[in-house]
Amino acid sequence: MRQSGQRVHGPYQHRNKWRLVVRGADGSQEFISLSTEAAARARKTALLKEIAGRTVSDAVQAHVVSMRERGLRSSTVSRAEDHLRAFFQLDSEVDGKNMPYAQTGGLLEDLGARDCEQLYTALTKTCAVDTHRNALVAAKTFGVWCVKQDWIAANPTADVEPIGQRNRGKKQLRIDEARKLVEVCIRRANEGDEGAVGVLASFLLGLRASEVTDRVVRDLDDNGRLLWIEFGKTKRSRRTLEVPALLRPYLLSLAKDRPADAQLISRTLSGRSGKKRDRHWLLRHVEWLCAEAEVPVVCTQSLRGLHASVATDAGATSHVVASALGHSSPAVTHAHYIDSATARRARTRRVVGTVAPQPALRVVEGEPSIAKAPRKRTRKAALHAVSDAPSGAEPAAVTQPASVESGR
Repeated sequence: MRQSGQRVHGPYQHRNKWRLVVRGADGSQEFISLSTEAAARARKTALLKEIAGRTVSDAVQAHVVSMRERGLRSSTVSRAEDHLRAFFQLDSEVDGKNMPYAQTGGLLEDLGARDCEQLYTALTKTCAVDTHRNALVAAKTFGVWCVKQDWIAANPTADVEPIGQRNRGKKQLRIDEARKLVEVCIRRANEGDEGAVGVLASFLLGLRASEVTDRVVRDLDDNGRLLWIEFGKTKRSRRTLEVPALLRPYLLSLAKDRPADAQLISRTLSGRSGKKRDRHWLLRHVEWLCAEAEVPVVCTQSLRGLHASVATDAGATSHVVASALGHSSPAVTHAHYIDSATARRARTRRVVGTVAPQPALRVVEGEPSIAKAPRKRTRKAALHAVSDAPSGAEPAAVTQPASVESGR
């Protein structure tokens, strides 16, 4: 780690290379050799900047470049950058417009644990719990990275404790409300609304918004029966889903006569950016269609949660639902997606179904199951019973089973 008071001399040609000499305030010397003069001058500029003091703003921008070079998704990098700029208060308004990195944030080496505590406390007063806790996670990751770069000796955010309880799960539609939304989506899809097809896909397949908009034509396979998800938020995001018959004709229509790498869910580009449709485009359609269906306005993540809740209520296990949603653990599915009442009903049905002595007693929450009548003993079974009977015993009569009331 460079210190103030150091000086950089050169570059000097030394044999077939170029040399820099770094002199310390205590008279120590360090020699740095590079292959070209241009590389030596670039290194000298970097050293002088490091000696003068690296600002928090410079460090954050370098961290963002590093994340891109590591191959992280652009959306992941952008969110982390936004969190870091908010945490360290690097933005400022100029002429009524927000200017990124308008503030330096001070010198990185002067950033202490108390400063980070104060920055985080200030952030908690301006945004939701999930937002400022995510920003703290990004700041902690940034601090670890700076230590690895040997820019600072210790991570100043390491001991900052998160404040507040995260929200678990999104508000979900009721079943009847979901039916209304699906009806509106189908009507709109029949009229050619691509966004309605995207909303249907998100709900019926349990897809993330980005998984809907990232799909290309070649992902729709086997005459529309399968949809391939090759990448996503987690390692488990890679999966293949069976497309419901209700959704299949709409996706096939969108894929017809189009290049294999074209965006599947939309034939048009964004009028604002000229790029393909993104997750925000799908979110707007969810909001519009909810309003038209006259149901509470929810987000795409809520539709995933409703998909998980309905699947669990229908008897799917948590492992199956987690796999369909692309989750690495069923615990995530239960904590954030499946409605707690749905999970309780499913557990109750499994317990009662396991321990109840008679089918007629397997009644859950006032919804009696249909008790099946005992199977009629066949002639072959009767003959087996006769042959197995003790010697001299009377054969049991084969009787017709009595009818069983279903309770409905």
